[in-house]
Amino acid sequence: MNNADRHVQRIQRVLQGVIGSGLRQVTYQQQSSTLQVELVACTPLTHRQQRRLQRRLAQRSGLPEIHLRVCLATGCEVWQVVIQPRQPARGWLGAIGVGLAALVVGGGAWHRFQTMSVAKAKPSAPVVASPQLPKPAPAAPWAWSVQRVMDREFLPRTLRQQGVRLPRGTAVYAARIESGVGGPAYSFYEAGLGAFSQNFWPASTVKVLPAIAALEWVHAQGFTGEATVVFPRMQDQLTRIIDRSIRESSNLDYDLTLQLVGLDWLNQTFLTPERGFPTTTLQRGYGGLNVYTSPPLTLREGQRQKTLPRRYAQAAYRCPARGNCANLFELTEAVRRVVLHHELPPVERFRIADADIARLIEALCRAEPSFLAAGAQAALKQTPQICHKPGWVLHRHCVDSGVIIAGQERYLLAVAMPAWAAGDDCQGLSRVAQLVLTALRQAPPTLPHQPNQGEPVQAQVLARQGVHEIVVRVRGADRVAVWLDREFLGEQTGSQPEYRWVKRLTQPGERLLRVQVWREGQPVAYHSQKVVVQPQEPQASCGTALSPLPAQVIYRGSSRHARVALSFDDGPHSRYTPRILDILRQEGVLATFFVQGRMVRHHARLLQRIHLEGHEIGNHTTHHLNLTTLSAAQARQEIATTQALVCQALGIYPRYLRPPYGAFDRSTVSLSGELGLAVVMWDVDTRDWQHRNPQRIIQIVQQQAQPGSIILMHDIFGSTVEALAGVIASLRAKNLELVTVTQLLTPAEPTTRR
Repeated sequence: MNNADRHVQRIQRVLQGVIGSGLRQVTYQQQSSTLQVELVACTPLTHRQQRRLQRRLAQRSGLPEIHLRVCLATGCEVWQVVIQPRQPARGWLGAIGVGLAALVVGGGAWHRFQTMSVAKAKPSAPVVASPQLPKPAPAAPWAWSVQRVMDREFLPRTLRQQGVRLPRGTAVYAARIESGVGGPAYSFYEAGLGAFSQNFWPASTVKVLPAIAALEWVHAQGFTGEATVVFPRMQDQLTRIIDRSIRESSNLDYDLTLQLVGLDWLNQTFLTPERGFPTTTLQRGYGGLNVYTSPPLTLREGQRQKTLPRRYAQAAYRCPARGNCANLFELTEAVRRVVLHHELPPVERFRIADADIARLIEALCRAEPSFLAAGAQAALKQTPQICHKPGWVLHRHCVDSGVIIAGQERYLLAVAMPAWAAGDDCQGLSRVAQLVLTALRQAPPTLPHQPNQGEPVQAQVLARQGVHEIVVRVRGADRVAVWLDREFLGEQTGSQPEYRWVKRLTQPGERLLRVQVWREGQPVAYHSQKVVVQPQEPQASCGTALSPLPAQVIYRGSSRHARVALSFDDGPHSRYTPRILDILRQEGVLATFFVQGRMVRHHARLLQRIHLEGHEIGNHTTHHLNLTTLSAAQARQEIATTQALVCQALGIYPRYLRPPYGAFDRSTVSLSGELGLAVVMWDVDTRDWQHRNPQRIIQIVQQQAQPGSIILMHDIFGSTVEALAGVIASLRAKNLELVTVTQLLTPAEPTTRR
């Protein structure tokens, strides 16, 4: 037996002696003179256990230093102990023992303790995770980071090239599962309404969520899925209730899982942003039971029994008409984290016993019917295993979401389609599955995304005199590459203490900085963090007006480029603007919205959605008054107030003005220039405000749109919403690219009248 084995055996005996049956798993890794030890405990360690563990490891390990990382089996707490064995006593210095550094995930800071007595220790200044590196930045929220790396172009482009058009209202979310650093990594894709749209009825797909929550809830009560649940009028084993809810899609058993955990615990403890579900809310039962009241019930397992009183849902939930709200990403997350449970880091795992995870996987992999099966088999050329949860509602939607496994290939796939397009048997989803999986098998390689793993990495983005400097510090690397969202910034090779890139970053704001690290050809670290990219040129703050411009009126862009700009006036409208945004997202089109200040006051969050989805914001005055009939002071107030409201909501000023009714005069143009705005008109007027006829709107665009055109529409009419997809199709049929006004004017000087 070598010395390393002896050290491990001593430490193992100490851990078992202090923690006992609460010790679930221990992993050892030797690094130089330091031994890295990670253990998983079933329950939090008491202060007494921490002191005993510290003292015994310091006395008996025989190592210069031990790094001990302690995780709860539930994944709810992580702390780290750095233990340095005692040195021989030298007078009063002999009383100074070990150094303790504790990291609590919810608290989020490192502290060093002098430990003559741990119970009396006081935190000093924060220290770093290693002597050479500053503290790594906290990981960005998973859902937010996936949105930053989501490929929204590949699938729509591939489908268009094949002459395929997804039915209106279809949402597609897919991911290719690949090998990453210490666990799975993912390349994310979407099409149609995408992964994060809630514009569909989730139906029975949501049943997997309270099933998982029920197992977590009974685990917190000290039971497993084999516990018997005794309701007032029935009793059954929880695993059987969950199996029927998922595999047979039983509405009654689904309602029982809701009653078991209670709506408040489900939505306020389990379905939370911190747990990976920032938008999902469940509040509707499907089997006729009153899910807003949990009846008195008893849990029984072996010799243990626990009785719980009646509980009532106290909170008011946000879904309309007491419905259920979810998106494809979060529904698929539930299945992914069950099926891949043993491959995931503890922070991603559900707080469920392994035996219950195995039963969940079995239920998901046997759930019927699979609307994806035939298409997946045709695309993958073999019969895949599909672990999923389907759902359907006649005359509403067909939905399926899960993990597809075919040999070494693994995918996430979720599709929601209106019932009229999917057919009575929902087989329209199978056709989409075939198209998407065929495309993903041919997709070009890209950097997959995953939770942070491997060697500690510190990274930051600094603004340096009109350029940006990306700085990465990591130990033991010989190759480092960096991305911002999906934008590749470059890579460097060779062993260095610090890697630097100087770039001109054109998109300011919150971005996801991603770092991949290799050593001897093997990836050893993946790191991502949220960073704020400062603009190259200082943007005007909301207290600083834009610089004046020469007076100008723009009617169109250059005809030398096959581009046109869609523009929408008078919004944002609470009913029609979201539907327009859904269509633009499904079609992969950016547009310019000229907003009214009075509408911005009431719909600031909708304005933020417009901006976040990449569209451009213009000024359409505050109250939609004819500027030529106002005094100079009144006209200035109409324009300036909307400028201020938009900047207050978004942090940017609009740079274009569209006068209401298209009415302007010399003083209007001069005033706009003083305020830093160019007047933008149009050369194609759909007159959608007048005739309200979708076919007429499409016909006007077909007849009049030319390269460089600016097209006028309004996002306050249902007829415009109905016509939009046809307008986009007609412009593409003329080989015209749809862009924002700024993009239209960038290639060449616009046609102006002064």
